Amino acid sequence: MSGRLPDGFAQLEVYVDEWALPTELTRRDKRVLSSMDQHEAFYAAMRDAWPDVSEYLKNAPADNLSKEAETLLHLSMMSMESGIAVVLFKRPDSPLAIDHHRLSFLHDN
Repeated sequence: MSGRLPDGFAQLEVYVDEWALPTELTRRDKRVLSSMDQHEAFYAAMRDAWPDVSEYLKNAPADNLSKEAETLLHLSMMSMESGIAVVLFKRPDSPLAIDHHRLSFLHDN
């Protein structure tokens, strides 16, 4: 493996720092606070990689992920959040949502 992702995913390295977020709360904040241009670029890159990402994670040991596989998993979870903005809402947040800063969660995962 080279870099911060498993071999074969070098094209996604550029997104790791900003988009590989480990918690539901950080992913939601990223979705709401990112521009549609950012979402569309990230989502397109992940969409193109999805068959390989899915196959890789399907075969990874869920109870003992390498750091590189865990980072890939975080990117894939963020791509689902971004997909909501790109495909469903056509904007970073639902037009019917309350301000995301007013939401309070009992946990951060």
